[in-house]
Amino acid sequence: MQCTDRAGEEGDTFLKFLTQKKLYFFFFFLILVFGVGSFFLFENLAQFETSDEDYWKEDRIPSYWEGIKEGFREGDWSKTAINDKPGVGLALISGIGLPFVPEIGEYVRSGKVGGDWLYRSFKTEWSESINFGLRLPVAIFSLLAFAFLLFLIFRWTHSFLIISFSALFFFLNPFLLGISRILNPDTIFWISSFIASLAFFLCLEKQQWRYVFLSGIFFGLAVSSKYTANLLVPIFLMTLSVFFIFRFSKRTKKEAQKIFRHTLLQFVSILVLGYVLFAFLMPAVFQEPSLFWSGTLFSPGLIPILPFIAGFFIFLVIDIFIFKSFFVLTLSSFLRVYNRFFLRFFASIFLILIFSHLINAFSGGNFVPIDDIKEITRGELNGEKYNKTLPFPYAQDDNALIAFVKKIMAQSASTIFSIPSFIFFVLIIGLIRMLWKGKTSYQEYVFVALALPWIFFVGGIISGVFVNARYAILIQPFIALLSVIFLVDILRILGKRCPTHRQTIFLGTLCIGFLCMVSSLLSIKPYYLNYQNIFLPQSLSLADSWSYGVYEAAQYLNNKPLAQYLEVWSDRQAFCRYFVGKCLKSDSFDLSRVQPDYIVISRRNVTRGNHFSWKYPEGKHYDSSYYYTEVFETPEWELLIGNRPGNYVKIIKLHKEEKNKEERNR
Repeated sequence: MQCTDRAGEEGDTFLKFLTQKKLYFFFFFLILVFGVGSFFLFENLAQFETSDEDYWKEDRIPSYWEGIKEGFREGDWSKTAINDKPGVGLALISGIGLPFVPEIGEYVRSGKVGGDWLYRSFKTEWSESINFGLRLPVAIFSLLAFAFLLFLIFRWTHSFLIISFSALFFFLNPFLLGISRILNPDTIFWISSFIASLAFFLCLEKQQWRYVFLSGIFFGLAVSSKYTANLLVPIFLMTLSVFFIFRFSKRTKKEAQKIFRHTLLQFVSILVLGYVLFAFLMPAVFQEPSLFWSGTLFSPGLIPILPFIAGFFIFLVIDIFIFKSFFVLTLSSFLRVYNRFFLRFFASIFLILIFSHLINAFSGGNFVPIDDIKEITRGELNGEKYNKTLPFPYAQDDNALIAFVKKIMAQSASTIFSIPSFIFFVLIIGLIRMLWKGKTSYQEYVFVALALPWIFFVGGIISGVFVNARYAILIQPFIALLSVIFLVDILRILGKRCPTHRQTIFLGTLCIGFLCMVSSLLSIKPYYLNYQNIFLPQSLSLADSWSYGVYEAAQYLNNKPLAQYLEVWSDRQAFCRYFVGKCLKSDSFDLSRVQPDYIVISRRNVTRGNHFSWKYPEGKHYDSSYYYTEVFETPEWELLIGNRPGNYVKIIKLHKEEKNKEERNR
């Protein structure tokens, strides 16, 4: 099934232009985008740290490969279960670099037992080599996956404009690029899940089993990386339903019945293939079957909605084989009449969500807090104990409707403001146009992309999980391609109205988009995961440093004279992997034994009340709270990530001298 009729006149016009220019511009543009994106992807690949990476590079990734060895050697595969995420996809790809890095075991042992028991020490000269060796395979995988993703988009749309803007919106997207170069299950999860989804769209478009196989493989890789990928099950069912309502129900009854049986079989085949691949990538499930179920159908992300999915699937099967698809065809024919209403409905509620966030942000967070929103929502502000059930304290005194709106805004805030500024602008214009016209190209995809975010936002409320931008990472690629579709539709209309300037409009928009996307990258480089767009006032921040900045803090202190003798306490243990001096372990110090020279502190830990203290306070020394109040705003060194005052890493020098007499007598 060809899509040239849907690719539209803009594809033919642009193809003609490209043919006339011997395709030089098109290939030059893609090479330029991939070249610039690759520079940002690989630059300083070893010289940063993000939260929780140490668990993967120092424990889980080596353990997985050790488990593979033990499995072949002794028949014991238990060590291949390394985490509840489960993170196997990450370990499989990143572990390719293990033979080329220093001995992880010796590096970790030095951190646990090296030096005096008061200190935490690492072979700091190994830290960057380990980072580079384990991150490089992940970055290369991401680069190849980006290219394959563009290939699938072209196979689906056959539009040169769409493929050009897709290259921009994916490979120069700060958040997607940032997540694609770290050691985290989300790195493999997001792109594998999106490729699986696109392959499923192609499967429904073209009715070819090659895309079933492709979707199943990447679905299995996604599930083996993070159990959140099981949400693709309801997403696939929703996609199938949308295609049937918007397209397949237009066929004759006999043809529609045949297509529906065929697509339902393809859906089941994708799930079976994906779950079989998951089992083989984590063979511990053959020794402990409960691991299989907890990583697939009974995973935490799927359990709350599993009864609804099972009921819907059983209904479909019964209707197909007993009632000859009578109910599905009748319902689809009825709903198809209202397809414009549904598109307008989802466009309107998404626009309402966006404008609610903009109003809230420019009012300083009067409706829903912005600064410290994660800590406030989770009930862990200023040392409060984290409650597994999100308390949403700012919504407790409101009626049910207002409280629900506030909860949705809290769950969606970091996702909305992590959309790159240019994409954000295009998205708003496209939604307004769709609300006005009630139609768009690729309406099946548009419907799914607009419905998808609510699965995460509402699901997070039901599951008691705060949904930050990383947890909802799958929304980002769907929104990116949605914005591409909106933009190309707008350019096609402009091209029709100004036919003599059509090529100028197309090429000019590409150049503007390129400059805007590069500008977004430069504005946050190299802390891509902390990106927030220009629509969030600079005085506010929805992200914490996530351990970004500790490398730079360590280098600042390493360059001081006799740095190896300095004693430093940091609220981020990652700092110790790069600091050549003595890194203090405990949060509470005996002044008779140790007096730190500096403390290194970050926004989130200060917000949560994770401070150092004196074990035996003495009146002649400054109280530890002094360093979080009086000298807090005048640190010796400070890094503001994204130039946002609310997202910092600071180095504060401690005063070893006694307080002056006047201060003691006061």
